[in-house]
Amino acid sequence: MTGGGSTLNGEAASMLEHTAFLRWQILRRRVEDGVPLTTLAAQQGIGLRTLQRWHAAHKRHGISGLATAKRRTAQRKTNPELVALMRG
Repeated sequence: MTGGGSTLNGEAASMLEHTAFLRWQILRRRVEDGVPLTTLAAQQGIGLRTLQRWHAAHKRHGISGLATAKRRTAQRKTNPELVALMRG
């Protein structure tokens, strides 16, 4: 494949695995010991919603689901009337 950039090189894959492992170390207490996510959030200084997302990802895909997700950026269309008003 040329120019697609869709395959990960070894270093990037290793970083994703490391991220998943670190997240698992935190989330493991919920999965294995039943510690409430609110408690983990307070103890770890991580947002509750973030832990909820991690937990859902783990339920769907296991530890590999905890790797950093590739975000899609949607381009927003600005209202043409607003653009005209801004340009004066």
